Amino acid sequence: MARSFAETFQKYAENDKVPVSSLKELIRSLFSDPSEESVNKVCECVTLSKNGHLSSDDFKLIWENFIQVLIKPVSAFVIVDVQNDFISGSLALSSCPAKEDGAEVVPVINKLLDDVVFDYVFYTYDWHPHNHISFHSNLKTYKDTLLRPTPDQWESVCMFDRVQFDGRPPLEQTMWPDHCIQGSEGSKLHKDLKVIEGGLEVYKGFNPCIDSYSAFWDNGEVTSTGLLDELKSRNVTDVYVCGLATDICVNFTATHACKHNFRVVLVEDACRGVDLSAISETKQKLNDLGAIIRTSDTIAPLVKGEEFPMELGLVAAENFRRKFANMST
Repeated sequence: MARSFAETFQKYAENDKVPVSSLKELIRSLFSDPSEESVNKVCECVTLSKNGHLSSDDFKLIWENFIQVLIKPVSAFVIVDVQNDFISGSLALSSCPAKEDGAEVVPVINKLLDDVVFDYVFYTYDWHPHNHISFHSNLKTYKDTLLRPTPDQWESVCMFDRVQFDGRPPLEQTMWPDHCIQGSEGSKLHKDLKVIEGGLEVYKGFNPCIDSYSAFWDNGEVTSTGLLDELKSRNVTDVYVCGLATDICVNFTATHACKHNFRVVLVEDACRGVDLSAISETKQKLNDLGAIIRTSDTIAPLVKGEEFPMELGLVAAENFRRKFANMST
């Protein structure tokens, strides 16, 4: 497949004046049954020259920075918080409104790791100190920083209530039971989860004064976990996200991946969540951000660069536009 695209590309690249209509022909050949609106949008993003034709240098730039992303993507599989406390411990999903069993993601993830060759695999950990601000048991310690309710009302706050702590900016926080305390049994990955050789670990929520749902940033988007730098240094283009919980840490992680201009795939059958309504809202929001929602049995062709969803093509085209916007003439 890569060879056929290369041959098509070569046909155009040998000419120094190729009409933009030929670029549209190439784009149509990349995607299955694309809408004319989508073809036009991709073409507009990757066409630097505005004089109606493209040079061979223009085509080479498009090949190296757009088409290659489609046919030779660099993938990262981010497995979010598949830890004991979210499966059978103090914050087990089975006790939450959706009543989902977090352990059900383990065989799905393991099969993906067996069957699909991701370029990189990351395991994330909620990694809280014992005095973390998100623990309901620590509310008395942090009561003087409460904005809502007021400090004198701290005793009225119940488990799972949302409060607001002082900060820059002020931070909303759900009050959770103690969970994933650093080094505890509850913080460990589920015993049956496959941990591959060379898998990379990401720790979040280790600052006692702020929570970190995302595997990229704390909830104030002030301190990075380092995941973004790890992905960029490896030239990752595509981020596949799964794990626990769909509507919280998976949600925030996938959202940040979209905002950092990665092509994002949520593997929905490898996720379990807290609240059914919030899970549905999460999926819709991610779709709106340009992510796609897939089941695990459809992932391999995406990773291999054998299938090209237009949604991900549009993300790649937008990234091309951002990268080379200053070269427009």
